[in-house]
Parts: sequence; structure tokens; C-alpha cells
Amino acid sequence: MLVTLSERDLTSPSEHHLDNGHEVASDYERMKPLTLLETQAALIVDRLSSGICTRLDPGGGSTPRPDFEILDDRRKRVGVLEVTSTVDPDIAAFARAASDSAEADSRLRLRWFISPINSQVSVKTLRKKIPPILEAAESTNAVMLVPTNNLNVFTIYDRAILEELAQYGAEMPLAIPTHPGEVGALHVKLPTTGGGIGPDMVNQVVSEVLADNGNLKKLQEAPEIARHELFLWLGEGTLPSMALCTPRHFPNEASSYPTTCPKLPSPITQVWVATGPNDLEYIARALWILEHDHWRVVAQADLLAETGSE
Repeated sequence: MLVTLSERDLTSPSEHHLDNGHEVASDYERMKPLTLLETQAALIVDRLSSGICTRLDPGGGSTPRPDFEILDDRRKRVGVLEVTSTVDPDIAAFARAASDSAEADSRLRLRWFISPINSQVSVKTLRKKIPPILEAAESTNAVMLVPTNNLNVFTIYDRAILEELAQYGAEMPLAIPTHPGEVGALHVKLPTTGGGIGPDMVNQVVSEVLADNGNLKKLQEAPEIARHELFLWLGEGTLPSMALCTPRHFPNEASSYPTTCPKLPSPITQVWVATGPNDLEYIARALWILEHDHWRVVAQADLLAETGSE
């Protein structure tokens, strides 16, 4: 179940907005449905800052507008918010194909997550061929515990089993225990890319997005207000998205945390960077906030508490 905004926030544009200094009425027919990423971004900003995100009418004119305006508790406009992402089209297509891939399987004792080697791998083939291999691995004690700071995570080190998985385009098998009374399951994750990761990867992609004149133009609306904020979703399976998660997985490692940050160009006052929701984290997997010339890494527990999740 995905957390959403209230019906007011999802469907109602602001009662009024400014167009070159003049109030104009909203036209509902011009409003396209919000995407999941836009909805989740507005939810996070709404709950983690002093403001209410309300959808903006795009206006239909030649001047691009941000996705949301930010209102205070008296419904006065105090900021604007633009939501963008670095989603790869091929990865997005694979995600749509795998969206219902979390299938319970009574043959399995653990909840398994596997990654395809690329976005051309058939999800249908993975669902058919991989469970028997994992079942055999569980029954032969080829599954080993990986110590982490958060969960009991299991993986497979046996070379022959890994090679068999690779024949069908699967790699990086990981598993977590099931809840009492549950059977095992197979989750098909998004394709990943290899290589070393670190906080500078996040800085690099944020710098590239900040250089996009399209985002800057949208956030130039109403220069007299205090907040001009950008929310960036990092594409799943990319190195920057994995780098964003390292403070969560390795909280005691200093190298997990950013020590430098990009310079915010005018008029942007704050940048939110997150990875998308998945089967385990339905708000966001990780969240960093660039404010006042430094990064703030939001702990997952704080994120869940602030958004009212159980």
C-alpha cells in the first residue's frame, strides 16, 4: 500500500495563483493526473517541513510553472516546489513489467530478491526458472547469513548456483526471513549497475540536474517568496541511488556520508534527493536534503515517523 496525499492535495489546485502578477482562475481540464513520484515528493515535503504542498495549475501558457506551491497554515504562499527524476526509460519499462512480480511461493522458506543483469531480461522467464534454483539452494544449506545493521539478510556464495542463476539473467540473490505463517516469495528488482559507490556520485547527478535551465525557469516564479525547492528522485538501480542508501546500510562508516555539496544556483533554496519506494519502503528508500550549504541525511526511522507511517 502506498501512502498518498489527501484528496484535496491530490486533485485540487490552489484556489488562485499568480500569472505575471495577476490572479487567474484554475482550469481543471488542463490538469494532468499526478504521477506517483510527484505525489510522494509532495507528501514528504508536506510532512518534513513547515508547509502544505498544493498542486499548481500549469496555466497553459508559454511560461513553464513548478508542480506545487507551498502554503503556510494560513494558506499564504511561501514557496514553490518542482519535482523531477533521473529515471532511465529502459529501466522504467522493466519496472512496469515487474510491478506485480512479488509472488508468494510455497516452495520457498525465505523472501527472495533477485536483480536482472539488464533491462532486456524477461520477467516471465525469471518467475518461471528462478524459484526452483532458490528452493534447491535452501535445501542444500547453500544460503548464508550476511551480517548487517538492520535486518537478517541472506545470500548465496556457491559459484555453481550463481552461474545457474546467471544463465537466466539473474544475479545478486538476497533474502530476508518471512513473517510467522507466511510462505516464501520471489521479488524481481530493477537492473543494477556495478562499480564502486560513494557520496560524490550523488553530488555529481545533483549538479547536473541543477544545471538544467528548465528546472531553474520553473522555480523563478514569484521571486519574492522565500522557498524555491527542487525534489529529485534518483532512478532505481543506478549507482547514485545506491550511494544515497549507504548511510542507512553502513551508518557507522564515515565514508557513507557526504562531506561536500553542490552550490545552489539562484533561485533554488533547497534540494530534496530520494530513491523511489519499493516493496519494503513505501515512502522512500533514502532521503538527503541539501540546505544551507550542507547535506542532511534523514534516517529511515525519522522519515517514517514524520510521515505518520507505522
